[in-house]
Amino acid sequence: MRAKADALRKRIKEPLIDRYGIGHVMLEIEFTASVDHNRDVIGNEH
Repeated sequence: MRAKADALRKRIKEPLIDRYGIGHVMLEIEFTASVDHNRDVIGNEH
């Protein structure tokens, strides 16, 4: 999970920072990571 999030960060961070600015991009990345984590947790409960 961590490696996947880091790879995603590297791939999307630079162009998005250029377009939207660092604060917005980091919020988006954190939100996406938490959604992925919640999906994994919910999936494992069933």
